[in-house]
Amino acid sequence: MAIVGRHRPDPALLANPLAPESASDSFPSGHVCLAVALAFALYYLAWRTRWEKSALGFGFGMVVVVTLSRVYIGVHYPTDVLASVIAASAAVLFFTGLWNRYARAVIARITVLAWFGPIPARAGRDPV
Repeated sequence: MAIVGRHRPDPALLANPLAPESASDSFPSGHVCLAVALAFALYYLAWRTRWEKSALGFGFGMVVVVTLSRVYIGVHYPTDVLASVIAASAAVLFFTGLWNRYARAVIARITVLAWFGPIPARAGRDPV
């Protein structure tokens, strides 16, 4: 918000404003960011299961419905929701990469977690 301080669409210019919001800035859409993050989480939970394609389809549909609804009710511009999809996807992929690279080494150092059993090694790699 500090970099892009664009105001929401003017409800007076809309033909039929459904939910006019006069406060706060428009960019990016928090609802769309949350929908994208939930879609990724659902896909990651269903990865390599028989539900993988269903989770991907449901997550994609959820993101599309939320993005279209935010534009339709007049609280965001189309570029706001598009930028939200891109920014949230980039953030999820960045932190997923960090998690996959460093999590095992950090978790292995937490001695309390040894009470729950050994940390399984990834396929094709030596245990950390």
